[in-house]
Amino acid sequence: MIINIKTLGLDLTPAISAYLQDKLNYVEKSFGNYAEETKVQVEVGKISKHHKSGEVFRAEINVFYRGRNLRAEVLNSDLYLAIEGMKDKIIQDVYKFEKKQNSLFRRGGRTLKGFLRGWRR
Repeated sequence: MIINIKTLGLDLTPAISAYLQDKLNYVEKSFGNYAEETKVQVEVGKISKHHKSGEVFRAEINVFYRGRNLRAEVLNSDLYLAIEGMKDKIIQDVYKFEKKQNSLFRRGGRTLKGFLRGWRR
């Protein structure tokens, strides 16, 4: 997995980096056999310099996975909660993509089986 991390409006401290790397390890497990060729771009930071309260922190992830671009973005009042939400959303998108691919594969197999049954008679 190729990871590119970008920060906006804050410094990437070792604590943030370690937390982000821990969450990205969970994401990497959901890629299965395609983990080596998957490209991940992560962007964390503040949405502006003058906001003091509310949803100030932003975490965004772009994943190029099996020829498809998956994206998740979360705004939150805490940076760590934004990263956690980002992780949850992208894992959900990966599982949804995998389920769709599996359904398409099965539907094709079902059609082929029906064709072969009709051809033999």
